[in-house]
Amino acid sequence: IEEGKTHFYRGTLRSGSKIESDGNVVVLGDVNPSSIIKARGNVIVLGHLNGTVYAGLGGDDRAFIGAVHFNPIQITIGMKTITDIQNETRVDKKSKFKVASIKNQEIVVEELI
Repeated sequence: IEEGKTHFYRGTLRSGSKIESDGNVVVLGDVNPSSIIKARGNVIVLGHLNGTVYAGLGGDDRAFIGAVHFNPIQITIGMKTITDIQNETRVDKKSKFKVASIKNQEIVVEELI
């Protein structure tokens, strides 16, 4: 599958930081609260996701957001947004990789098997 342009970021995205891409974004590190990722494509975080993520900017409902430790403040995929997903407690380090995508017109977060 051709996924197009991908922006790789290695390191921790600190609070107040922002990444914007016309393609996909892959973060090799953590995304702290108050940091923002905006991508026209998919977003993958190989670390803790605690910030705000926009995937599928421009209305692409096929985009997805994935993270090893999934605990974002807010996520938007295409034109759908959810804000009540952050767990106030610490992230379960034994949890599996989670992926958020749109199914039946709703954002659904599932563990990847």
